[in-house]
Amino acid sequence: MEYCKAKKYADRVVELLEPHCVKIEIAGSIRRECPEVNDIEIVCIPTKELVLKKEPVQAGLFGSMEHNPKKELVANRYFRDIINGWTKVKGEPTGKYTRHVLPGDDPIEVDIFMVLPESWGYQMALRTGSVEFSKRLASRWSSLGFKGDKGVFYHNGEPQEVREEEQFFRLIRVPWVEPRNRN
Repeated sequence: MEYCKAKKYADRVVELLEPHCVKIEIAGSIRRECPEVNDIEIVCIPTKELVLKKEPVQAGLFGSMEHNPKKELVANRYFRDIINGWTKVKGEPTGKYTRHVLPGDDPIEVDIFMVLPESWGYQMALRTGSVEFSKRLASRWSSLGFKGDKGVFYHNGEPQEVREEEQFFRLIRVPWVEPRNRN
């Protein structure tokens, strides 16, 4: 899809989800202003709500299953309801990642990355790409003892707070690169 059309769809996704997020931005090829776009990538910090989930756990001598109530913070239900109104490809809006197809005459997939505030900068750099650019960043950060795992950025096994993208670039000792120049 051409950039202008994809950007309008992405802006609409942000408009719908923003009231239910602490922070939300467009990433990927749209942020890089590529003339052709394959999908929409959104990075967000949804507001959370406490829910009670019943998880089966093994109990008893013979391994009988019981349900154990567990309180868990997940993306708020309005955020989830909007996303669940679109055709699911994979993932859930209660996790860290989900992919859905937006309704309309020009179907386009939207990847939504739900991140922690302390991982925002790392995730924005990674999700903006390009793939080749992100691989070069990963090579750089691994040479300095950093590692990304399950959405969290670590240095020598210790989680790092990276709330802004510029902070991430400084941390891995790479000069800031404007998104449109990340090829």
